[in-house]
Amino acid sequence: MFEEVFANLLNKQTKEAGGQRREMLERNLTGTKKLLEVLYPVLGYSYFPYGLDELEQQPEERRKDFRALIGVNANLEGMGLLELPV
Repeated sequence: MFEEVFANLLNKQTKEAGGQRREMLERNLTGTKKLLEVLYPVLGYSYFPYGLDELEQQPEERRKDFRALIGVNANLEGMGLLELPV
């Protein structure tokens, strides 16, 4: 499912982009794709009802909320993130 969504998004963005943005989209997007693949389950089911003032005044609290949401929706061991070389 993610592969299809990513391909559709990339095609749409490439068609609408011009100049440097288009050049960037035509490069190797392996890192971008991996990041979106990890975040897709979280962002696909989430709604953060925070106003700009809350984000600016309490950024650490909002980060904690996001981290908690990632922990609930993602199986970190299954994604191989713990096996990355340092």
